[in-house]
Amino acid sequence: MAVTRRLLFISNGIGEDTIAAAIIRRLPSHITADAYPTLGQGQAFKDIATLVGPRAELPSKGSRAHRGALLRDIRGGVVGTIPAAIAFLRKARETYDRIVVVG
Repeated sequence: MAVTRRLLFISNGIGEDTIAAAIIRRLPSHITADAYPTLGQGQAFKDIATLVGPRAELPSKGSRAHRGALLRDIRGGVVGTIPAAIAFLRKARETYDRIVVVG
């Protein structure tokens, strides 16, 4: 009998969320996976994984395709989201067997 594993998938945008969700869908039933989409609402994980952790909403939506996007994100408060994310990840080390980063 396989041991139940608890995984945390961290992703940082719509494309990465989609990739992580596709991986989670294919996991064996004895593995439980939560999702930490660091940006946005994590819609790709709907009905697939429990969303955990603080998420940032950026003016750029994470895209760097437009000139000045990074500056708009900094002005929009992206730096202020970092302490909460770090605190969450420190606690996550105690909760999950493995952490998978997609990005």
